[in-house]
Amino acid sequence: MNWLFLWRKVMENTLKSMLINNAIAIAESVDYQNVKPNPRVGALIVDERGKTIASGAHQKWGGPHAEVVAIQEALRAGANLSNCTLYVTLEPCSHTGKTPPCTDLIISQGIPRVVYASKDPNPKVNGAEVLKANGVDVIYSPTEKALELNKEFFVQQLFNRPYCILKMAQTANGYVTEAEGVQTSISNSVSKAHVHKKFRSSCDAILSTAKTVITDNATLNIRTGDDHRELTAVVIDQDLDLLGRPDLAIRYMRTDSRLFLVTDLTYSGPLHAEGIDIITTPFLNRRVDLHSLLQRLYKDYTICRLLIESGPLLAKSLFAQNLVDEYHLYTASHSISPLTGLPGIERSLLKNSIKIQEVDLQGDRYEAYDFRWYGRESSCK
Repeated sequence: MNWLFLWRKVMENTLKSMLINNAIAIAESVDYQNVKPNPRVGALIVDERGKTIASGAHQKWGGPHAEVVAIQEALRAGANLSNCTLYVTLEPCSHTGKTPPCTDLIISQGIPRVVYASKDPNPKVNGAEVLKANGVDVIYSPTEKALELNKEFFVQQLFNRPYCILKMAQTANGYVTEAEGVQTSISNSVSKAHVHKKFRSSCDAILSTAKTVITDNATLNIRTGDDHRELTAVVIDQDLDLLGRPDLAIRYMRTDSRLFLVTDLTYSGPLHAEGIDIITTPFLNRRVDLHSLLQRLYKDYTICRLLIESGPLLAKSLFAQNLVDEYHLYTASHSISPLTGLPGIERSLLKNSIKIQEVDLQGDRYEAYDFRWYGRESSCK
């Protein structure tokens, strides 16, 4: 009898995992840019025989949630939801935002059982408890793939800042430039193309410093082949040096992006000048308060996914304050003299990360490291 019970449990768990993974696959098909700052969510409705009768995804910010899409599809097909189970990748919402609470619809349609794969960290959401209080059998089945699916959303909700991606390039002997303040080409053309296609094209903005921008005469836009596109740039520039440098490449004419300069709170001049927006935020000993700046970028400008390209000083500050969510390192095959070269960051700063990828880019070595947000936060609530 015990063996029969265990076998049934194994089969139930196997089916549950398969259905959750199917819901995750539905969510993965959605373009994050269409739903941000909302999460990507997928849902399935399964009848008492385990057959999927409806599915749905949250496709657009402000649009119906995945549960609503799936329930509406099931109703159009004439399904009896009183015998069904709803599988969803994220805990159903219980508050009114752009749309009514999903919990209200689940309860009103008499769905008896809900299985969800990740908790919603939004403090306004208590969907699981609302459903339980109304007689719904709620099962939390935590799935790492569901957490990874919405890593940007979880970071934003838990830490009130953008998801931060740090990119750096160094020589084979660990240096980032030939000398302080000297423009130095480190990566090969394949690595540079990789950065633009994989990171700049997928981020809302790029963060750097005035020193880096001026030294490299950086454009900080998106260049994939012959296609050049704008990218919102945020430059830490306490002295507002870029205001007096219309010759710099970053000062190109913008139509659908913005150029922000970040200075300290003592600044009392205009906040818009010469096509530039000026952000004031606390500085201490000529170093910007990174927490304040990042929270401002998220709350005021809806920058959800931020790429950071800078020198080692800013990078070390980000690491020290646990503000790096992903780190991407491009290591060239050549070396430069350690007599004058500026060293990059120490490998010890990566001790809390997980290396998730390493590939050869025609001579350059590319490495990707993940600093799991759920390693810094034990749970979503």
